[in-house]
Amino acid sequence: MKKTTMKMSLIALCLMALGFSGVAQTASVGAVTVNGFGRQEQDLSKLPKMEKDIVILQNVLSDLFSNKERSFYTSRAAKGMYVPGNGVIFSMGSSNMYGDILVEYVSAQELLERDVEEEEEVDIDELNKKTEEAIREKSKEFLTNYGSLLSELKSGEKLMLNIDYAIREKREERSTVSNRVRFVSPSRSIKKRMQSSISYKTLNDFSTGKINMQQAMAAVETKAVEDAEKDMTDAKILAGILDDLLQSSLDGKFKRRGKTSWTYFNGFGLMFNIQMGTQVSNGLVIYSQGGTDARVVNRSEKEEERKKTLKEVEDAYPEFENLLKENIIQYGRTLRSLGEGESVIVNVDLGGYYNDSELPRSIRMIVPKSSIDAYAKGQKSLEQVKQEIDITKLQSSIGGNSGYMYSTSPDGFFQSVYETTTETIAPAQVSGTVKKTNR
Repeated sequence: MKKTTMKMSLIALCLMALGFSGVAQTASVGAVTVNGFGRQEQDLSKLPKMEKDIVILQNVLSDLFSNKERSFYTSRAAKGMYVPGNGVIFSMGSSNMYGDILVEYVSAQELLERDVEEEEEVDIDELNKKTEEAIREKSKEFLTNYGSLLSELKSGEKLMLNIDYAIREKREERSTVSNRVRFVSPSRSIKKRMQSSISYKTLNDFSTGKINMQQAMAAVETKAVEDAEKDMTDAKILAGILDDLLQSSLDGKFKRRGKTSWTYFNGFGLMFNIQMGTQVSNGLVIYSQGGTDARVVNRSEKEEERKKTLKEVEDAYPEFENLLKENIIQYGRTLRSLGEGESVIVNVDLGGYYNDSELPRSIRMIVPKSSIDAYAKGQKSLEQVKQEIDITKLQSSIGGNSGYMYSTSPDGFFQSVYETTTETIAPAQVSGTVKKTNR
């Protein structure tokens, strides 16, 4: 007699989620969709060249990691931004119903479609290694094949790609009553980040034919970092300080509408994402995260009152911008984990409520850590450092993907950099047969 056993945690968890019966003869893992979103319509012709190139490459990155043959499931859109003097950063996170993990479903499909006639050990470490190698190769492909599209990248700058993912450690096992399937309980996830970068010189040499594809890919620097941000307590504390300072500013004209998030990019610095809005008295503001629709629903409010509110916000904006600069300079001195040449990058999404106003949809401030340190040491005045801050006003949102409603204080939602999302990812169709054996 032969027994059919499986020792792969991913497969077992999928079967459990679908209510797999111990006596079923056919196991079919149906459509698995993890928060896929469609692209947002955006007139790229109105964007500056660098912003337009970044938006295009965000879509390329999303498409590359959602190839149907080897599908990586992500619930976050690709993000990209330009930091003058450093280069362009792209990043992509991941998540699924079992925790923060990037899954290569082809491995599951290959295992399920194979007739398993005898006991088989599946090495979880080998699967993790295979996933990491696939991420590394796709990262290199993106940087070398498409990086040259960033035509305004300058000498001395570089293109960086960060992929956040997680690997699993196998834990205890148990079998079904019929002993057909052996389940592995949910394992502890280890957060990791694949950091890849390519220099402007390499991209330029490749695009001009001085080196070939193989040489360009070999020049890409990659490394996997475990829990890259776990020791950056100072960044977490500064995010909390910004939350307190921006809870309500200028008599409520600007209100924080989500917790400040942060991400560290090696060689670039710390990026803080701040979501701001304004509360209309007795009103409900409906925002479309990453979209273009925003409206105020309030039966008692007259159009003139709404216009008056917008005018007050417009008049208060310069003071808000100045307040934000001062907060970053004065409290940014607490950061100790930034390296030489790195900066504090602050993205502020002002939300779709201001669509018909003169305000930008979002702003980005880049403050060199060296300038903050000079202020802390008394070498530069507050006004001098404020003049050194690079500010970009964007007509695209740095909101996330899905629509949500805001009344007073909504909690966490995803922050991206530009108003562009991935295509809806095709669901994985994985099916196979568990053969019934005679005893």
